Amino acid sequence: MTEVVRTFERLDDETIVARVVQACDPILDANKEDANHAANRSPSGDLWHVARIPIVVAEKWLNEHGVDVLNPDHRAAVRRLLNSNEYRWLRTGGGRI
Repeated sequence: MTEVVRTFERLDDETIVARVVQACDPILDANKEDANHAANRSPSGDLWHVARIPIVVAEKWLNEHGVDVLNPDHRAAVRRLLNSNEYRWLRTGGGRI
């Protein structure tokens, strides 16, 4: 897991900006490695590891799309986002989820 850094900056008396920074390269590199070597299946073969989602992306989805990756009721929306070309680099295997 990569470190997540949160900072807050007061712009004026009424405005505070929150920033979240995370080095996503290790996560994305692991996703590419799994996708290239079909290493996304459990030893028993009955489970698939389909994606790694960095925290900054999960927060972006929550803020911009209202999609909570931890909410089971949002499973279809998470699947839709993961299957989009924009977020294909989060998947650990080829094809669609």
